[in-house]
Amino acid sequence: MHIMVVFYKMSAFAFIFVTLFVKTTTAALINDLPGLQTPVNFKQYSGYITVDPKNGTRLFYWYVESQNDTVNDPLVLWLNGGPGCSSLGGFLGELGPFYVKPDGNLGLNNYSWNRIANVLFLESPAGVGFSKTDKPIPYNDEKTASDSFVFLQKFFEMYPHLQDRKFWITGESYAGHYIPTLATKIVEHNKKLHFGTNTINLQGLMIGNPLTVASINAGGTADYLFDHDLISNETHEGIRRYCNYTFPDVKSKEINIEKCNQYEDSSTKDMGNINPYDIYADVCLADSNKLKTDGEALLHHIANSKGLQSVYANNILRNSKPARARNLKSPYYPCQDNFDQTYLNRPDVQKAIHAETTKWADCSDEINVKYSKEDFAASMLPYYTNHLLGNGLKVLIYSGDVDSVVPATSTRRWLAKLNLTKRHSWRPWTDSRGQVGGHWVVYDELVYSTVRNAGHEVPAFQPQRAYDMFSNFLRFQD
Repeated sequence: MHIMVVFYKMSAFAFIFVTLFVKTTTAALINDLPGLQTPVNFKQYSGYITVDPKNGTRLFYWYVESQNDTVNDPLVLWLNGGPGCSSLGGFLGELGPFYVKPDGNLGLNNYSWNRIANVLFLESPAGVGFSKTDKPIPYNDEKTASDSFVFLQKFFEMYPHLQDRKFWITGESYAGHYIPTLATKIVEHNKKLHFGTNTINLQGLMIGNPLTVASINAGGTADYLFDHDLISNETHEGIRRYCNYTFPDVKSKEINIEKCNQYEDSSTKDMGNINPYDIYADVCLADSNKLKTDGEALLHHIANSKGLQSVYANNILRNSKPARARNLKSPYYPCQDNFDQTYLNRPDVQKAIHAETTKWADCSDEINVKYSKEDFAASMLPYYTNHLLGNGLKVLIYSGDVDSVVPATSTRRWLAKLNLTKRHSWRPWTDSRGQVGGHWVVYDELVYSTVRNAGHEVPAFQPQRAYDMFSNFLRFQD
């Protein structure tokens, strides 16, 4: 009777709006997730949002409510990179509430980020994972950011109770491009609306092992490999002399792509079949010819880029599949990605999550190769200096310290070029077990943190420390 009275007092427009909201969200609600044997205390939604009707472009998302306080906890968007890798890889393999067991059932991730936040996983650009486009579209940073921005606007229309929620954008790897470009669109959008109705309550960004300046990254990788005794003196000296990389202490060079390639080949032989995404982790010895991780897709794209080479990039697809850790309180599965792919290709799973029948893959070879090489090589520093810093946003840049694909060495070098004012000097931070979780330094509007003993996908290799860092930064105050 109470509900009927409330509806009676509503305008006709409001009644229609509420009816449509209930209808659309009910259609997206996941009622029975195959393999989930333990009940959960949160709702989850998934499906498509059309962002470009002309090209039939529709992006797939999976949204999980907070386990803590759905009404007041922030909304966090997670983006994997590649370019061309699915954020559902991050959902099942890193920070989502579930992981896939070898028997095809789902286990619970004790360090899921939705313990304290509502988390939205978006597969972007179209063609990645379950996301679709009916006509060819350009694969570049502008199109990816534009479609993602339209997606967010329509997502908030579909879930209006989230419109004013504190909003964070997070991700890793090539999301070092996705996030600054998308965040810039949001900042410009909010300014046009004078921070009024329909603005997005963007609080800040958290980006792990982000590709930011490709030439600096390549130079940092070479030095990182040498400093960790993975390549010889001769290989290191040849790379520094002949490759088109940026090194802070090399003023004059003799660029020679042919010789650079020779020393790249030497670096691969010097390293052997180790895991470049975590230099101290084992590899999965199962044969695989498909791209499976952000880092692998990143290196594949470098290998196909003109004018910029990268250590071991040309030979990376010959290597065995890198291992990725699971929850510290769960079994360790070196071939975890294989389980994720099998699970998401099950017809009953695709039906349950409202996905079109799809041959799902963690990363798309085709998109990776087609993605703009010019954008890949472009510096993201102007986005920070011209749009993001100085607008009241909080920015966390973090590095797993045993990643050689986008190593901490490279990240610290491009951060130095921002000429930020340091507020708190370098110091260790302590994780929830009382161990040193990493190190951090605080600048105006930007924090840089390392995560100790974490690889390229930090929440996969160090889930507890990643969660500690994430939760601490959400609560971070001066």
